[in-house]
Amino acid sequence: MPSVDSILQVELKAILDLLNQQLQQLSDQLMAQQHWPVYVQGVDFTHAKTNLCTHIRQLEYDNDAMKPGETVSYQGICGTTAESLALIQATNETRGQLSMLLRKMDKIIVQSEQGRLRLSVQALNALGYARFNRKQTIRKLYTFDDRLNTVSYFWASQRKITKASVAEVRADIDRKLENAAADFRYYLTADREHLSNVPANEVLYYVYQKNDNPRANYVLDTADGPKRGSCLASSPFFYPASENSALPRIRDLPDLQQRAPRLSRTDKVINDTPFLPSVHVHRLAP
Repeated sequence: MPSVDSILQVELKAILDLLNQQLQQLSDQLMAQQHWPVYVQGVDFTHAKTNLCTHIRQLEYDNDAMKPGETVSYQGICGTTAESLALIQATNETRGQLSMLLRKMDKIIVQSEQGRLRLSVQALNALGYARFNRKQTIRKLYTFDDRLNTVSYFWASQRKITKASVAEVRADIDRKLENAAADFRYYLTADREHLSNVPANEVLYYVYQKNDNPRANYVLDTADGPKRGSCLASSPFFYPASENSALPRIRDLPDLQQRAPRLSRTDKVINDTPFLPSVHVHRLAP
């Protein structure tokens, strides 16, 4: 009887084969739509469609200089057919299945020539994906049900804030202490002592600074009139269009400049100085 490991590896090959097949089919459809609206920031119109199709088929790191976990932020807009939009949605479903399978394989550790590896890593290497970019591959493409009227790209920087009780923070520190290195253990122990002086009913806040991410404000032409929205914009946008139709009005993503992060209203009442630095915990400002 086949082992669990071998069954999962067969499933992984099948999903990757399906995804590659879908992306190639999508690429072929888009390339055949020669007079349809397409835009890629920083790329000449004559090469935009080819560049777009190369990007959506890319499952591995773009170049050797990319760091592990690094992805390509891609601002592109493409009008296409209902058939292609349905295919894009199918590829997104396949990406979701791939993500779930890889998470399942992450939990299994196997012995290999390189030492102990997650089954997901070993299986990808065996399938020839030594430079597999997992984060990029499972990132879904954006589809819209209505025609895009305008798209305005911008940079957004937000804090991730999570409420926690004193007991929850204490339990978090205790978990980290179990496997902490000696130097980090010192800071965790000190923070645990500081926590003992906090009233048990006080609400604390985990605060993590997110990286700058491209976003887009957009307007759709719907049957009920213009509809505004906003979303992340690291992947290309696809929308229903017709041959020789015009592109939406587009404002390019500007160059990222060093700036202080914009604070949301919840940030304004939280003390900027961490109370427990080892676990990123803040108190409310006095």
